[in-house]
Amino acid sequence: MTNQKRRYDYWPTRGWRTSTPEEQGMDTGGLIEALDFLTKKDHGPAPEQLFFTTRDISKVNVHSLTVIRHGYLVTDVYFYPYTPNTKHDLGSATKSITATVVGIALNKGHIKSVEQPVLDFFSHRTVANIDVKKRYVTLEHVLTMTSGLDCHSDQGEMTLRQMWQAPDWVQFTLDLHMIEEPGSRFEYCSPGSHLLSAIVQESTGMSTEAFARENLFKQLGISDFVWPANNLGVNNGWGRVRMRPHDLAKIGYLYLNNGYWDGERILSPAWVKAATEKHSTPPPEMGPWDGYGYQWWISSLGFYSARGRGNQYISIIPDKDMVVVFTGGHPRSDVIFEALSSFIIPAARSETSLPPNPQGVAALESRIAEIARGRDQKRTPPPLPVMAGKISGKTFELNAKPVGNISYPPMWKSFSLSFNRPDEAVLNFEPREPLSLYWNGPRHEFPVGLDGIFRITPQGAFDIPVAVKGSWESANNFVVYFDEIGNTNNWRISMAFTDDGKVAVLMQESTFCGDATFDGRLRQ
Repeated sequence: MTNQKRRYDYWPTRGWRTSTPEEQGMDTGGLIEALDFLTKKDHGPAPEQLFFTTRDISKVNVHSLTVIRHGYLVTDVYFYPYTPNTKHDLGSATKSITATVVGIALNKGHIKSVEQPVLDFFSHRTVANIDVKKRYVTLEHVLTMTSGLDCHSDQGEMTLRQMWQAPDWVQFTLDLHMIEEPGSRFEYCSPGSHLLSAIVQESTGMSTEAFARENLFKQLGISDFVWPANNLGVNNGWGRVRMRPHDLAKIGYLYLNNGYWDGERILSPAWVKAATEKHSTPPPEMGPWDGYGYQWWISSLGFYSARGRGNQYISIIPDKDMVVVFTGGHPRSDVIFEALSSFIIPAARSETSLPPNPQGVAALESRIAEIARGRDQKRTPPPLPVMAGKISGKTFELNAKPVGNISYPPMWKSFSLSFNRPDEAVLNFEPREPLSLYWNGPRHEFPVGLDGIFRITPQGAFDIPVAVKGSWESANNFVVYFDEIGNTNNWRISMAFTDDGKVAVLMQESTFCGDATFDGRLRQ
């Protein structure tokens, strides 16, 4: 599913040039309909296969939408409180970028072929559970999610969570048992994607980030990004890369142009073709996708996508000469898929310009400005309850394990709330390891809007802004809405205090983490 190399009058290395939709053969009205659809208050019940919480997920938390047609930026939307200069967590869309780096390493001769056995890259390691099946696992099997390893994505990616607890993520993955013949069946496996990053590092002698910076990002004009690594220095192959939407569109544009960029071949056309054609078949619970390539999702509707939790999409539509980028913080991927397939792609009505539509363009710009402003309504906060005075400024310690038999990454070690103003509180928390590595410090302070308006703090995890507001839902129960914006996670944190110094903290996050309650008490 690739197009021939196209010729354009410029390359967006230093930035995208803008155009009206009609100048690039797109109907402005169709794009406005897409925005109306995305901002619809109620999309109905979520599909049963979604991993969701008790929170209402009939709504969709979109962060941005970028549409490129014929090489020009025709629509660029940022949903409050997200901004164009904020980097965004790609989630598992990282996998497609990792695979791209694998393709570059192969093109440069560091990797022999996709048929190379995975164990060849790790001959210096002692690997457990080796059998005939494991010896025949190839790089292509890992790329196509058909390794046959005992790796599972159910229960909130249970094997990925187990890998996080291991001292050596690469060793953990290599040591997994084989449960099927390699190549026999698709099984989504994020630890396998981490192996891809390790393979780049082993074969090139450089970290995946350094190799990508030198051989991919520099050529595309991408300089400001975050690519985390684990404690052993292997960059994540499976998720948590952070980039801006305009830079994500460049990744898609590279694929749209068959691996070429401004006269230079970054990827071979053969790799682009192989990476974006069907090699395996995801099960129906993974969504409306007809095939899986080299860490790319394939749709029979004529496009392929990088796809990550929270609705991170880089979609390439070759026949329409389009790239569409979504970022977000919500699990309703069915809504994003429909917006793309039913509104945005059909809006591309002509290969050549359509008649000018100044009224439509003005309406689109007005709609985009309205979305950027947001719809939070400022209100006069009610009087603070007695409990606010009792707990103000005091520190509560939280247990590391949640209440109940559930899997959950502990987020806070301790926290305090201060109520010194009627319209604004202050939340202070100490992140628990290993999250403390991402938060760049032992304690963090956030203003909390009590008047219905988010307060924005510039430095959150990975130095990405956080928006926070809250309210007393009862005399003893304070609820914080903690939106990490570019870091995808959007928390509802309910704190139930008692007169004897105890607290129960219910943390809810719908894109991946789920629900958990942590007990705590006043620090002595």
